[in-house]
Amino acid sequence: MLSAMHGYVKNNKIITEADIGEYEGMQLIITFLNESKKQAPPVIDFSKYGHRTERGQNVDGYMAEMRENDRF
Repeated sequence: MLSAMHGYVKNNKIITEADIGEYEGMQLIITFLNESKKQAPPVIDFSKYGHRTERGQNVDGYMAEMRENDRF
């Protein structure tokens, strides 16, 4: 079974308001979320990973031509 609940750490203990008595004796996987120090994701310049081609410039015409006779 997989379950998630909200809580926080205080004095080396995990504090939650949920009733966890039914989980007695079960194994835990604990994930810590560090929401207080949010950083902006790095800006990636995707234009340096590709180059323009004639086929890419005319993709609408190319796809129309490919699908023109694909059905009976």
